[in-house]
Amino acid sequence: MKSFLQKLDGKLLLLVVLPMLPALVLVFYADFERRNLGAAQIKQEAVQAAELGAAGQEAMIEGIRQLQASLAQLPQYRGTNWAMYQMHFANLLRLYPYYANYGLLDADGGVLVSAQSYRQPVKPCLYFGYPLLDANGAVFRVLFAALHAEAINRAVQRVVLPPEAVLTVLDRNGRILAQTPAMAKAGEEFGLEIEEFQAMRDRGRGTLEKIGSDKRRKLYAFAPVGAGSTVGTYIVVGIPKETAYAAANLILMRNLFLISVMFVLALWAARRYARQVILQPVEALVRASKEITAGNLRARVGLPAGAGQLNQLGASFDDMAGTLQQRRAELEQAEAKFRILVEQSLVGIYVIQGDRFAYVNPKLAEIAGFTAQEMVGQPVLDFIASESKSQVRDNIQKRMDGTMRSAHYMLAMQRKGGGIVQAEVHGVRTEYDGRPAIIGTLLDITDRVRAEAEIHRLNAELEQRVIERTAQLEAANKELEAFSYSVSHDLRAPLRHINGYVEMLKEDAGPSLNAECLGYLDVLTNSTKQMGQLIDDLLAFSKMSRTGMKRQQMNFTEMVEDTRHKLATDTEGRNVVWKQGNLPVIEGDSAMFRQVWVNLLSNAVKYTRPRDPAEIEIGCMKETESEAVFFVRDNGVGFDMQYVQKLFGVFQRLHRANEFEGTGIGLAIVQRIILRHGGRIWVDAKLNEGATFYFSLPKLMSPQPE
Repeated sequence: MKSFLQKLDGKLLLLVVLPMLPALVLVFYADFERRNLGAAQIKQEAVQAAELGAAGQEAMIEGIRQLQASLAQLPQYRGTNWAMYQMHFANLLRLYPYYANYGLLDADGGVLVSAQSYRQPVKPCLYFGYPLLDANGAVFRVLFAALHAEAINRAVQRVVLPPEAVLTVLDRNGRILAQTPAMAKAGEEFGLEIEEFQAMRDRGRGTLEKIGSDKRRKLYAFAPVGAGSTVGTYIVVGIPKETAYAAANLILMRNLFLISVMFVLALWAARRYARQVILQPVEALVRASKEITAGNLRARVGLPAGAGQLNQLGASFDDMAGTLQQRRAELEQAEAKFRILVEQSLVGIYVIQGDRFAYVNPKLAEIAGFTAQEMVGQPVLDFIASESKSQVRDNIQKRMDGTMRSAHYMLAMQRKGGGIVQAEVHGVRTEYDGRPAIIGTLLDITDRVRAEAEIHRLNAELEQRVIERTAQLEAANKELEAFSYSVSHDLRAPLRHINGYVEMLKEDAGPSLNAECLGYLDVLTNSTKQMGQLIDDLLAFSKMSRTGMKRQQMNFTEMVEDTRHKLATDTEGRNVVWKQGNLPVIEGDSAMFRQVWVNLLSNAVKYTRPRDPAEIEIGCMKETESEAVFFVRDNGVGFDMQYVQKLFGVFQRLHRANEFEGTGIGLAIVQRIILRHGGRIWVDAKLNEGATFYFSLPKLMSPQPE
């Protein structure tokens, strides 16, 4: 069965069966609902029958009670004429034959008189009593009547019952008084357990289910005859549950039969249709696919052309087989080309399986000094120099185990007949003929290794030369520093002498000298002062590359304001408009940057001297997380940008000394400080329109070497 369902025809038939399952579910669900409906209907009919039976019994009892009440009103029943009472009661028995006896009892229950001698009746009877009261309202006699159970039975037979229903009249103790149709004798136990009968008496009316004496599950509806303490009998109607399900069972069997017929017809039609339309084309597809799997790419399905999906699938399969046939031819051609490429490659190519060569190309055999036939099938380590065997063994094992996919390393290869070849190999894990393998390349790098060794030797010599040159440069710097100090000291002394003698000459011979001679002396004094300033600037410039930097947070806003105060004497009497924006805090050497701001702002003050008003602006043009760009802009005389390359050189000036004083070193110092802080400086200017100096600084200082 399992193998049949695994086949396509079994699966197709299963597709026919599956849609039938919802129909079966609906049939059984409808049967379940019909059963519930039938049970509810039977329950309702049983309750109605019990109520009708109880109503009939109550009507009969009410008639007896009214008869006794009428007799009780007669005065003669209060005397002692027992013969008359007996005759009267006998007439009542002849008039109402369903009575078994009639008579009077005293207050203690003793028989005073009766129509028949008082004894226990052979047949079951139902007794009714009616009290006779004296003038004080006390009971002094009781009028009684004994009713045959058959009378009760005839009364209940008039009740219309559902099919197979049984109506039973029970007394207070659960004994049968009457039953229709008669299933048991009067006086027998009904079959209820004491607890069940007690529950029925407590509830008064209702329903219960239990298995009857005939072993059939029944639904019982019960109702009391009378109310309260006057209840003496109970009406019980029992109906078999299967009666409620009879109609539902009949409909269920009919529906199951119809579904079975439809199922068989559907299976037959589906099998026939599937065989003609699906199975035969699929079998053709399977047959063709098996032939193609076996290597016969000429196999075709051969289904006739049509609009059906399987016909289209067969046509597509044939097209695929044709494409595969063409691709195989192309692959064979590509493989031939690849083989030629590998065979003619200038790089050694190999395939390793296990620990042996499965393939080597001619170039690898040439590098090793063997033929390809001599190397294939031989252990790889036989061709490896002893110092590289361990490394090669580990790399091969790791790739074969799958713990490492590829390897790239250098090794020493043993050539045939002696000699070592330095090689660079690269190999990756793959599959070759369905088994794990390593495919890779081998490059002869013997010449490169020799060249690298020579380069290492030359680099070592170069490093030694650099060390020697560095030592020489440090010595030269020390000599230069000593020379700078000597020059500063030795040059200042003559300048002081010249300046002193000029002053003495002015004091001693001044009145006798003409104006031209005095002018010569002034020129000489100014020249000595300029020479002294030049010496100071040169010393400051030389110290700038040797002085250590103290890193700290610099408040440029305060620094610029202090510089402006220092330049107040230079701007006294001039109309200078200062504009200053917010300047960020930067890390750097505070003393050095005070010199930067002094040089830049003093230049701006100096070169705006011809302007009224002079405008000088200081600000931050751009600020990022890593860098800030500052500027100093003025509306001074400016300069021609074609000479900008001279601006930051030592002793380079773009204006004549008689126009603007200076030594030509200030901007060189500015550039040196900014470069040492890892920044840069540039300028944008126009002749007679002013100049703007820009410089950038990193937020976190990274000093640049000189």
